[in-house]
Amino acid sequence: MIAARIAGMISRATVKATKEAAARVVQYLGRGGVDDAEHLEPYGLTSRPKPGAEAVVVHVGADASAPVVIVVADRRYRLTSLQPGEVALHDDQGQRVTLYRDRIEVEAPKVVVNSPSVYLGGAGPAGPLDGLVHGSGVDPLTGLTYTALLSTSAKVAAAK
Repeated sequence: MIAARIAGMISRATVKATKEAAARVVQYLGRGGVDDAEHLEPYGLTSRPKPGAEAVVVHVGADASAPVVIVVADRRYRLTSLQPGEVALHDDQGQRVTLYRDRIEVEAPKVVVNSPSVYLGGAGPAGPLDGLVHGSGVDPLTGLTYTALLSTSAKVAAAK
């Protein structure tokens, strides 16, 4: 009796759909059929799983009427090239941020940084940067835009 209750507390399931609400709801197909459960996620990280992903469902207090999805994985898109200790944040389109042992790489068709200030390889507002950055703005000496002075670039370059 107790062993059966414990065995029924944790199960695997397949994600059928997701719904956005105050907490994400995952509709899943488990051994008891199709059901809905709240998807608990780590603070600061969120994702919306695609149908076909795999989930781990916990039935709180071994109560089948209180399921919670605690982990969702999707082996169709899992990165397989990481070395021990490396970490990646990625999606199904191949976009990723990878923390390698010796560097961090961002791979995406477009990267947008929404910030009034970005400092690359330097001290920032407290002191001069060692690098050179081409971008848009107004030249403090002439009052002309960098575009008018022909000193803009489609790329950002910085070096120490």
